[in-house]
Amino acid sequence: MNDVEEMDKVLKGLGLPDDLPEAALADGPRPDRAAVGRIKARTMRLVRTGSTAKAGAPAVGTRAPWFKSPLWWAGTAVVAAGLAALVILGGLGKGVNPPIQPTNHGDKGGKNTPPDSQAQGGQLALSTIRMVDAQNGWAIRYGETSGNLLRTTDGGRTWTDVTPPGGSGDLGFGALLQPLGPAGLWVATGGTAGNGVASSVTIYRTTDGGANWQSTRVTTRYTNGAPVHPVSWSFTPGAGDPMPMTVTRVWLMVSPEHTMNSEPGELLVTSDSGQTWSEVAHDGSNQGDLPFNGTITFLSDKEGWLVGSETTTTADHLYRTADGGLTWNQVDLPVPASVPGGSVNDIGLPSAYGNNQMALPVTFEQTDKGITLGGAYVSTDGGSSWRFAGGLIPEPTLPAFVSKPDSSPSFEGFAAGSSGVYVTTDGGASWKLTASDTLTEALKSGSPVGAPTFVSPDVGWLLLQPRTAGGSAQLLETHDGGQTWSAVPAKLSTK
Repeated sequence: MNDVEEMDKVLKGLGLPDDLPEAALADGPRPDRAAVGRIKARTMRLVRTGSTAKAGAPAVGTRAPWFKSPLWWAGTAVVAAGLAALVILGGLGKGVNPPIQPTNHGDKGGKNTPPDSQAQGGQLALSTIRMVDAQNGWAIRYGETSGNLLRTTDGGRTWTDVTPPGGSGDLGFGALLQPLGPAGLWVATGGTAGNGVASSVTIYRTTDGGANWQSTRVTTRYTNGAPVHPVSWSFTPGAGDPMPMTVTRVWLMVSPEHTMNSEPGELLVTSDSGQTWSEVAHDGSNQGDLPFNGTITFLSDKEGWLVGSETTTTADHLYRTADGGLTWNQVDLPVPASVPGGSVNDIGLPSAYGNNQMALPVTFEQTDKGITLGGAYVSTDGGSSWRFAGGLIPEPTLPAFVSKPDSSPSFEGFAAGSSGVYVTTDGGASWKLTASDTLTEALKSGSPVGAPTFVSPDVGWLLLQPRTAGGSAQLLETHDGGQTWSAVPAKLSTK
């Protein structure tokens, strides 16, 4: 059975009809919301920029936004259609909140539609955005079989193509971005090889805004000829450096193309700024082995965190290492009494702040009520123990956190919903919905791509992908902590 057939089999097992949008209007069996929600969560984990893994930085450890697997192409289109159906069904059910739809990058029939240099309505069709500060940032826009790496120095209004030579095809199949200051960037892309030859991923590096690039090929343990993709990575120095200007040690998680019933992975590390790489661990069945591939963040040379699941459709788990990734132990997250009968479903990366404070974004699934809620756990002892922060977001969305020095708590949180942006200023104890006229109008036609990207408690961006094929991508910005939003007229530079 190939990947596409496997996806079809799984979705039929969930009770999803073949023609979801039309079938949703007719009488029929409701889909298994819990299982569809898990697939949706995995889809969003692949495309979201992620929560802040270091104080003030937009996801120092992030997961690849795209894969070239046939399973992914088919799955994205079908899951997006299924979630559209759930939105309609949600409106018919009592107390059921409609989930945020995952981005489809303009998908039609399971294939990615190449974006024009200016998307419909004049907006540049961005798919991933990573901002460094109020002016400087990076983005990827995807085509059918390739992608372009873009850079901005004016807050997202003008973007210049700085794609590494020969890297366009790799970017179309998934890439990790890690800014190193305003002009520095690392990019990880996937690759393949013939049978008997180890597959590899490629690391591109620039220190001058993309004018010049260096590249390193990282060999993996996989020799069956299957494509290998970078899943996530994490850079040190640790939590005290929100946007590292130089690199000493980098951990990289890779995974071969695989079926939905497994999540194999290999963890690699470099200690010489990416010149050489060695294996730290790979997935296994013994106690302490790497349990699966997933999203990683390391707060020091020894302390690290892993989020992932054993299969595509099962709930996330949180693991911790105290020996640089050699061994891993699961961390228990007790479900709060305010979510009776619920379970932890999706988990984001933990964020570290001053005085041993940490924040962990999650979603809770209440299967009996057919709803998924967002929220957060917090720790005051560096992650040794976690408690539920107390506030619930009435939508299935993972929040992101940003450092707020000299305050208590020392961070704020933001989550993108279908009705606006939820903000917490009390460490997740409560969440307030903010929705300016511009944001409300934009959300009528666009779906958030993960959490907002904030570079300070005041300045942030929100990327929206069109809800329907042929729609326009939208980039919004805020300069008052999410209270008001304005459209950014993103254009591609012709220079």
